[in-house]
Amino acid sequence: MKEPEILIALINNASVVQRILKHLGLWAPRQNERASPALDASIEAALPADNVLACHPVPDIA
Repeated sequence: MKEPEILIALINNASVVQRILKHLGLWAPRQNERASPALDASIEAALPADNVLACHPVPDIA
């Protein structure tokens, strides 16, 4: 008995994948699942006036 042939391909070109999915009627781009969080008023009030956050290096203790 002859085994069925299997074709395996990898397409890493986004525009080609989009064209194939559109042709098959399967193209459904997703909306962003998460919106960027809005700053809470209490957090915004705690920020420095110039909105520059300070970076304090921590010594490596490992």
